[in-house]
Amino acid sequence: SEALQNHPKHFSDVYIALIKAAETSGLLDKILERLADNLERSEDLKKKIKSALFYPMIVVLGVVGVIVIMNVFVIPQLATLYESLEIELPLTTKIVLGISSLVRNFFPVFIVLGILAFLFFKRLQKTEKGIQTIDAFKLRIPVIGSILRLSILDEISRTLALLISSGSPILGSLKIIERVAGNYGYRKAIEATSILVEKGIPLSQALENQNIFPPIIIQMTKVGESTGRIDDSLGRVAQYFERDLDLKIKTLTTSIEPILIIFLGVTVGFLIFSVITPIYGLVSKF
Repeated sequence: SEALQNHPKHFSDVYIALIKAAETSGLLDKILERLADNLERSEDLKKKIKSALFYPMIVVLGVVGVIVIMNVFVIPQLATLYESLEIELPLTTKIVLGISSLVRNFFPVFIVLGILAFLFFKRLQKTEKGIQTIDAFKLRIPVIGSILRLSILDEISRTLALLISSGSPILGSLKIIERVAGNYGYRKAIEATSILVEKGIPLSQALENQNIFPPIIIQMTKVGESTGRIDDSLGRVAQYFERDLDLKIKTLTTSIEPILIIFLGVTVGFLIFSVITPIYGLVSKF
C-alpha cells in the first residue's frame, strides 16, 4: 500500500485503502478479487452510460452541421434568386432567410463567443461555486440526470460495501468515499455524514439527515446495523441501483431513436418547406 501511494495517478484512494486493509487482515488474495470485480463493474457502468449518450450526441451534432452548411452556403444562393424574382415571400421563408443572414454576417462573432464561453466554462470548473452549479445542473437534466444520479448512488453503495467488508472502519471508509464521489452535492453530503458518524450518530441516521439519499439506502443501512452486516445490505442496494440503471439506459436507448428521427424530420422539413414554397408559388402562377 505504501508503494502504491507513490503512484496516485494510477491507483485511486479506494484501491490503496483496500490494499492497506488487506495487509492488516491477511486477506490480500480475496480482497484483490473483490477489487477486480468492483473495477469491472465500474468500467461496465461507464461504458453503458457513454454508449447511451453517444448516439443522440452524434445525431444532434449532425443536424447542427447540416443547418450551419445550409445557412452559410445554400440559403444565401436562394436568397439572391428570390431577390431577383421580386416575389412576396411567406413568413417561414423570411424567418429562414433572416437566420441565414444573421449566421453569415455574425459568424466570426459566434465563433469568438463560443471560444469565450468554453474558456469561461473551463474556468468555472476550477472554482467551488462553479463545480457546485455545474454538478447540480447535471442532475436536473431530464432523463440523463436520473441516470447520473443512479450511477453515483450505485458507485457510492458498492464502494462503501467493499471497503467495510474488507475491514476498513466506517469512518475511514466514508472519508475515502467523500474524495471519490463524482458529484459536489453527494460529496458534501458524505462529508456531513462522516462528521455525524464521528460524533457517535448511527450511519443510517446520519444519511437520513442529508435529505439527498433515497429511502432504500437508509432503510437497508438500518437493517445492516441491526444485523451487523452493513456491507451486505449496501451491496444489495448497489445491485438494486444497478438493475434500475440498466432499465433506464435501455429505455433511453429505445425511446431516443424515434424522438431524434421526429426532431430531424421536423427540422429538415421546415427548411425544405421554407425554401420550396416561394418557388412553388411562382411556378403555380404560370
